[in-house]
Order: sequence, then structure tokens, then C-alpha cells
Amino acid sequence: MDIMAGTIGHAELFAAVEQASDGVVITDATGNVRYVNPAFTALTGYSSDESIGQNSRFLKSGQHSEPFYEELWDTIRSGNVWNGELTNRRKDGTTYCEQMRISPLNDAKGAITGYIAIKHDATPQRELQAAQAFLASIVESSGDAIIAATVDGVILTWNRGAEALLGFTAQQAIGQHVSIYLPPERIANVRHDIEQVSRGEVLRNREDIFQRADGRKIRVTLTGSPVRDAEGRVVAATAVIRDMTERLESELKLRESEERFRGVFESAPVGMYMSARDGEFIQVNAAFCKMIGYSEEELLAGKWTDLCHPDELPSALQRQEQFWKNPSVRISGERRLIRRDGSVVWCSVRVSPLRAADGDRLCALVHAEDITERRRDNEALQESEARFRSMADTCPSMMWVTDGEGRVEFLNRSLRNFYGIEGEEWNGNNWNMPIHPDDLVQSTAVFVQAMIERKPIKGESRVRRADGEWRLIGTNAEPRLSPSVPGAHRPLRRHYRT
Repeated sequence: MDIMAGTIGHAELFAAVEQASDGVVITDATGNVRYVNPAFTALTGYSSDESIGQNSRFLKSGQHSEPFYEELWDTIRSGNVWNGELTNRRKDGTTYCEQMRISPLNDAKGAITGYIAIKHDATPQRELQAAQAFLASIVESSGDAIIAATVDGVILTWNRGAEALLGFTAQQAIGQHVSIYLPPERIANVRHDIEQVSRGEVLRNREDIFQRADGRKIRVTLTGSPVRDAEGRVVAATAVIRDMTERLESELKLRESEERFRGVFESAPVGMYMSARDGEFIQVNAAFCKMIGYSEEELLAGKWTDLCHPDELPSALQRQEQFWKNPSVRISGERRLIRRDGSVVWCSVRVSPLRAADGDRLCALVHAEDITERRRDNEALQESEARFRSMADTCPSMMWVTDGEGRVEFLNRSLRNFYGIEGEEWNGNNWNMPIHPDDLVQSTAVFVQAMIERKPIKGESRVRRADGEWRLIGTNAEPRLSPSVPGAHRPLRRHYRT
């Protein structure tokens, strides 16, 4: 066939559609599919053979109302082009957002013989927009003032925290120079800060004085960071500004509340003491004296190391040495102490740094809570779990135990033998039951729903035995709910019987 210069033949057009990155669907006038290109298959999971002959409604997700589709069909049946977004469902059941343009196809007499739809996956774009909106909402709702400005100092963004701190509205601030919130004596130095950020440097916790819209000066801390474009050039700067007034007031209140602290220290229901670097007791409260069986005078004459269990003293001294090297490090853990009568008390210990009353010496503030009974309860629970595992391994029925999130915790011997699992290869949630593909979706949905609703499971599904044979398995599962917290749950036990 002759092809005129400047025109494209049918074969070339077909090849172009086949290679197009957007999905292309051609239907008859009633919406029955006549053609789909490979991009459509990649987008939906449906092959050409699976799609052709079906009505286009087979992609419906159920997320749009009937009036939505009626408006779409009214548009294209009247000979107009419909352009918009809708959510459809893939072959695997997942949904996606697509940008679609539907145009009528007309014969020589102008009658509509079908429709062509161009589909573009808009999911990544929507996810990006959602992420951007989420980040913007974080900035907007932050209690700190967050400002962005050009490298010339022109304000680009101004969040609610900035409005609350500095008194200017976003309308008043955006487009203005950052000097609007600086006192006159500070304006001369702002050029240096802008140049520093323009070079890519970061201003960290810089203390400064700003001036509110009402003229009142406030002390703030500022962290300034450069904003770079795709090529790495600094195009703007962001500043996170925090009012120091509250912190200064807090420090004042802290100094004023020293006596209150002493009162709380003395009346605290858990054991508390302060010790010096050499381990000597500086102060002990009544609860600690009662827990350990010594009087206050007896304790103040000694050191905390005198009470530490001999088996734990070396490690305790090592942790204490690390604490004094870096007092910002908090120490927490469990420790055995020896009571005055020689018995042992298990304590949950938390160690924090604290200035002594003279303001110079750094001492350790220790919280010691008696957890002896709790440990006994935990040991009893562990013993109970061990008995359960032992009984479960001798049970002829197959059993599977998961935690509250559905992660595998235990498979009994009958189940391991059935599936040919050796050793501990199921540890770390690496094992999944080989359910027949036709039963997998339904079985998984039932299990997930049961986990959400904390309900028993009862059903059947086909699974592959170790020898490769598919077997029908009956499932009976009961959740174990924690008796201490209403609605909370312990591992869900699933029992499988052939």
C-alpha cells in the first residue's frame, strides 16, 4: 500500500500504540473491550485475552457512585470527551488511581461506533502529593516557628508557630525581608547569617533576640539550614525558631521548687537515693530504708556498693564508671540488693545525673522499685509457657502459635513433621504455610479479620504436605486475651487438625 509523504501507515500507528507508556483501551459503543495494549496489561494485570470481550466495568473498584459513572457515560455518548480521575481495581485486587481520557470513535457518517480510553497511572503522583501535604501539615501545625526565606532574605513561608511567636500573620510576613522581626541593633548582623547559610553552613541553636510585631523583644534559639535544588545549589534557607522565655521561666521555677522536690523525694512511694561519685549515700528516702531494712543513719554511713549482690557488683561498678564519664547517659536495669536480714530483693533501677545541693557537685539520683513479686510472676509465666510447649510438642494435632501481630512464635512437632520443617528454620517469622493459591486470599482475609476483631477462626483450606500432596486442613483457632488489660491480647493460638 502506498503511503503519502508526511503520513503514517496503520502498521506504524499500531506499533506506536503497542509501545505507548500509557494504557490504551478500545471498546465498542456499549463498552465491551475490543483491544488493550501492553501498557494496559502492565497497569491492571489483565492480559489481552482476559480483557477482550469483557465490559469495561470489570475494572470497577466500588469506590465511585453510580451517578459518577452516569455522568461519564452521558458525556461520551453525547460525543464529548471525558477527562478525569477514578480509582480502579487490578487483577490482584489492589486499587490504583488513574488519569483517564475517553474519546468517542465515529464512523464516516458521524455515528459513534466505540470509544478509546487513554489511561495513566496517577498513583505515584497522588502519593507524592499526599506526602507533600503531610509534610506541609507537620510544618504548619508545629509549635515552633518555621520560616523559609530566599538567600536574599525575602520570606517565602510562615507557619502558624511563626504567627504565634512573632505576631505577624502570614499575609503580613511573606514577601517581606526577614528584618521585619529583628530589632534595629540586630539588622546589621543579619547579612553575615544569610551569607553563612548561602555557603551551605548550618546555624545550630543560635541564641538571639527578635522583636515581635507589637515591639516586644524576646529571646530565642534559632537553627538555620540551607535548602538546595536538584543540582545542589543553595536556593533558600529554613529557620526553626524557639522561644527561650518558657525555658528560662522553667529554670527559675526549678530553682524555686527545690524544697518541693525534697518533699516529693521523702514521700515518694518507691525507693530513692542520691549517691556521690565514690558511691557514698548523700540522701535516702523513707521508702528505700523500708525496702532495704536499714535506717537512714545506717545507710548514710555507708555506700551503695555495700548493698549490691556480689555476683552483680563488677558489672554495676562498670556501668557506674561509664555513667561518671558521660553523665548524660541514663542507666536502667534490674539489680539484686541485699537486705539487712540477708535476704535478696530484686529492684528495677534507674540512674540519672543531678546537681547536689551546693550546685557544684554532680551526684547520681537513683530510683529503686521492688520488683521481686513481679519477677516471681514472670518466672511462673515462663514456666507455664514451657509446659505448654512441651505438651504441644506431644500433641498429635498440628498447632501453630503466633504473637498478637501474627508473627510465628511456635510450631509443634506434628506440624513440623507434616510440612517437613527441620530444626528452627521457622524462627524469625521466615516460615509461611504453603496454602493452595485458590484458597490463599480467603484464608489470609479470614486470619487478618480475626486478628483485628480478636475472634476465633474456624475454616478449611488446602495446604501442601512435605511430600507435595495437597491436603484439606481444618482450622480451629482461639485468641488468648490478656487478663490484665481489657481488649489486649497475647499470642493467637491456631490449632490445625487433618
